[in-house]
Amino acid sequence: MPQLPSGRHVSISPGRVYAMADQFRVDLAMALAGVEKDSNGILHFLNVVYYQTTNASPTSDRPNLGNPFVSDLMASDIATSKCDWPEADKTFFMEWINSDRTQQFLRSVRAEIQERFKNAEVPESLRGIMDGD
Repeated sequence: MPQLPSGRHVSISPGRVYAMADQFRVDLAMALAGVEKDSNGILHFLNVVYYQTTNASPTSDRPNLGNPFVSDLMASDIATSKCDWPEADKTFFMEWINSDRTQQFLRSVRAEIQERFKNAEVPESLRGIMDGD
């Protein structure tokens, strides 16, 4: 979880894309097949997570203090006009995305998605469509 130059703490979450894989979403399978060579292609499916503050514990009057919340902003939106962050934050985030550690995380997310596809219940109407049967 990087701390951006503005002080904001963010991360990325694969929760949404894992849920899609568990439901065997054909749109996800096709999109991932199209970006298979590009590890950053998965960014279109990863939500940005914000943290309300750091080094703080929830209190009775501020129960969400320190808790993460998933935004509607996708990681792929950071370098676009959809993201209203300062340019320094955008640049820092993209450098973090391209770091070896984050790239390894993205590869592990892709591997997990592929595993979930293997174990997902394929709808009857789609059986054989992906395997040539």
